[in-house]
Amino acid sequence: MAYCLTCQRGFKHVQALRQHLETSSKHMHDCQRCDRSFGSECSREQHCRDSSKHHICEFDGCEVDFETEAALERHEDVAHPRCAECDDVVELDSLTELVHHRDGHHGDGHAARLVSSDELVMFTFSPSALCWAKEDTFVCAELGGGSGGGCRAACPSHPKSFLVLHTPSPTTMALKGGDIEQHNDAKSCWVIIHVFELPFSSFFNLVIAKNPLKGKAYDVTEFLPEHPGGSKIILKYAVSNMTLSGQLQFASHSHFILLQGKDATEEFEPIHPPDTLDKYLDKSKHLGHVDMDTVAKEVKEEDPEEAGRLERVDQKPLLSQCYNLLDFEAVARRVMKKTAWGYYSSAADDEITMRENHSAFHRIWFRPQVLVDVENVDLTTTMLGTKCSIPFYVTATALGKLGHPEGEVVLTRAAHTHDVIQMIPTMASCSLDEIVDARRGDQVQWLQLYVNKDREITRKIVQHAERRGCKGLFITVDAPQLGRREKDMRTKFTDKGSSVQSGQDTDTSQGAARAISSFIDPSLSWKDVPWFKSITKMPVILKGVQRVEDVLRAVHAGADGVVLSNHGGRQLDTARSGIEVLAETMPILRARGLQDRIEVFVDGGVRRATDMIKALCLGARGVGIGRPFLYAMGAYGQEGVERAMQLLKDEMEMDMRLIGCASVQDLNPSLVDAKGLFSHSNSTPVDALSHSVYDPLVPPAQRPKAKL
Repeated sequence: MAYCLTCQRGFKHVQALRQHLETSSKHMHDCQRCDRSFGSECSREQHCRDSSKHHICEFDGCEVDFETEAALERHEDVAHPRCAECDDVVELDSLTELVHHRDGHHGDGHAARLVSSDELVMFTFSPSALCWAKEDTFVCAELGGGSGGGCRAACPSHPKSFLVLHTPSPTTMALKGGDIEQHNDAKSCWVIIHVFELPFSSFFNLVIAKNPLKGKAYDVTEFLPEHPGGSKIILKYAVSNMTLSGQLQFASHSHFILLQGKDATEEFEPIHPPDTLDKYLDKSKHLGHVDMDTVAKEVKEEDPEEAGRLERVDQKPLLSQCYNLLDFEAVARRVMKKTAWGYYSSAADDEITMRENHSAFHRIWFRPQVLVDVENVDLTTTMLGTKCSIPFYVTATALGKLGHPEGEVVLTRAAHTHDVIQMIPTMASCSLDEIVDARRGDQVQWLQLYVNKDREITRKIVQHAERRGCKGLFITVDAPQLGRREKDMRTKFTDKGSSVQSGQDTDTSQGAARAISSFIDPSLSWKDVPWFKSITKMPVILKGVQRVEDVLRAVHAGADGVVLSNHGGRQLDTARSGIEVLAETMPILRARGLQDRIEVFVDGGVRRATDMIKALCLGARGVGIGRPFLYAMGAYGQEGVERAMQLLKDEMEMDMRLIGCASVQDLNPSLVDAKGLFSHSNSTPVDALSHSVYDPLVPPAQRPKAKL
């Protein structure tokens, strides 16, 4: 028995006592600053740490609220900067005053400069980045920004927001469209990064100059052979020009890539993080500004297929009509763009393993226990030392912007709402910094890593992620080469093939997956595991282990965990499901006393809370879910992802009661019958909903009749 010391009431379980303390009005704890009441002192302290009401700028006349202490400090650095070069630290009212102060007192020539809007070139945009600017004047927030590179204007009210600025040298003339078009082949190839008129200027009460839009040109000639998608995908835009149409989408970090004067946004924007060229291209290849009025324009023809899709978007079911994860998949299939659906839904070869991942759960049967007190159900658990509200996480999935213009940050915000851990993918559409910047409070994120052939690049990625607060390193070990995904390939994500492996030159489309993956190192081996342990303090987990022998090797190699996974059925077709490997693995780990030496996760095919519970009963620490959240995002945005997560929580609470367990810790192998899991010849109960949602592979269609 557990007793409440305040009211002397007795409870059979500690969880019931905890629930009582959280909800009883007799135990309310008040916050002195905002008059809110909480069920426990712990809850009140957590509120005081996280609430924006408790991080207020005390500079005269400011008093802006922030979610965290770090955010408040960042605000003070930008909005009320201090000159650290003075013997006595000088506090100033604005960056403008700091500029004048530095120029007058230190004269080092590296002070930040005011940038007028007619000199403004925007490469990256974050929400509210302009909200503090006065009229048409912008201030560089990075001292030493100079004219040779990008400077950033930051917003004190939204300290993680910024706008990249560039001040051209007065003696430098803008390049003309004709200058760029002359460099249109492998011998000399120039590209333009370009943004369009901002639809939100009035929202920020800004005065935007009549023609502030100047693209920036880059020389990518030397980069062509190294481009992960191959050189042909760039060079195919060297022939003609197309219209410069479109808008920078609010809050999406969107940017437009213009190759050889042609707008390639629709193909390239979803698979290139905003900092791609600035990050990986030598500064000497940054050619300067381009007068976009001189670039030839061509109007696009209306696409009947796209018009039909937009009509289906308008007619999609209400979000409240989605009752399970497969409902989101069905809606996404109808409303997502063909290329996005082809990439997200595709799997290797005949897609047998992808379907088996889900079907395997149907060969596991429950053995519920009865007469158990399940009035209060506790779904919390711990993964890699982090307590979370439910034992699933958002596993890494690439190219989020194919499904939604904001990309992976949508998943970040939804994960925060439900206290769910997010695994950040290497091949995200957003940059790692963008995804981390979208994090709130004590939200936990892990990093999924495809290992680069250049180990120095890999080291920098890992250590940068650790500095930015990632709490786990998940190294993908089942992808020395990305698999052949025919559904993705048939969507012709690119018109020209990519040189996926060294020495290969393919002219047929390889789809989105293989077009972005040539950097992956096929020589990765067990001898590399100690090196990863040496470069980071994050737990190291091997993602993609598919047999018990390799789990044992991972234990002895010092790995902190494994993910039993076949990459969502996207790698080797007819590989076994992760849940089957789990059922094979855990008894052997227990027999050898190794079950506490390593944390075991599983992903693939999870569509119901019953699937999660079966995995937890068999010994998994947590369960990864990927595609369903992409479908929810593609169909309904952040609200869709949040509803999908809530549906899983509701399902799990109900199923825990029905199986007779009050907490995740009570789940154990005796609650399931998995004898039929290993039989691949016996019939599996038909899942009619899953079968109706599945988009089967189809053979090539007949070519249309040629127009005379």
